Amino acid sequence: MSVDPTPAGSRRDSKITIKYVSPYAELMPIVWLADHTVVFTHIPKAAGSTLDSILKDIAEDDGLKWLRVMGTLYGQFLGPGKPDTLAELRGLSNEALSRAQFLTGHLPFGVHERIEGKCFYITVLREPVSRLVSHFRYGVERGGWPAATAIEDLLRDGLLIDNPQTRQLAGLRDAGAKCTPATLETALSNLESHYGIVGVTERFDEVLKALIGLYGWPDLAYTDGQVTTARIGGELEMKVAEAARRMDALDAELYAWAASRETPWTDGLFAGAARGTAKQDQVLLTSSILYHYRRELPPRPSFQSICDQAMANGDAVEFV
Repeated sequence: MSVDPTPAGSRRDSKITIKYVSPYAELMPIVWLADHTVVFTHIPKAAGSTLDSILKDIAEDDGLKWLRVMGTLYGQFLGPGKPDTLAELRGLSNEALSRAQFLTGHLPFGVHERIEGKCFYITVLREPVSRLVSHFRYGVERGGWPAATAIEDLLRDGLLIDNPQTRQLAGLRDAGAKCTPATLETALSNLESHYGIVGVTERFDEVLKALIGLYGWPDLAYTDGQVTTARIGGELEMKVAEAARRMDALDAELYAWAASRETPWTDGLFAGAARGTAKQDQVLLTSSILYHYRRELPPRPSFQSICDQAMANGDAVEFV
């Protein structure tokens, strides 16, 4: 349901949409996870920056420690000057990793082996064609390569890699290692045995609803983070999409598995059904775009006060 509080005739070109998320009314958590480290396996260009921002804001609001292992994985271009994630990880002690309640980054599966305690893995996957198109456009926007660059040249130069989602979730660390059907089986096994939540970008809010319910968070108001605005033209976009179908076939199978699941969470976390909405009295405003709302509203404002402020700013609120 969408609520657009902006009066007719007062639209702004810079209008943003605030997404408002509440937990399911009939879904009750049956496990205690407060003593687990939340490990977010951030897949590049798969709504990860949005979720990472939410986790960071939740940690700050609750006085918890959020730790992001900075950098890029497999040499992929994710912005100029990014360090190597694995090198950054090696520079962190097991004690430092274990102190974090939220551990995030472009990390391959397996970091739980260095954490002294229990872990709760979460991740979000994206349909491979749309993910690669987004990544390609991001590279153009951030100066990684010209728009006319062939995908094959980017693979050769190590700025992109085939089947990055399968590689990351299988725990591959060597960019030179081949990604094979056996790698896919390892990735699927890891997801089934270690991950509590495996979402897909098209159903991102289901991930948030589950996390709100599991951890007793307030309702969340957020905006999409790091959205690529560069356009590359229809013909070139078609070529990138064709390349994705060739080079990311294993990722397509991995994504199909995740998308086919009835819910993003594993069995044994909840009792009840994913029905209804339990709107709460307090809301946490997340994402950098909403910082000006934080200055104008009290901590954990009400839904109505957010709508009132959105009306004043010419923005819209979408209740999901």
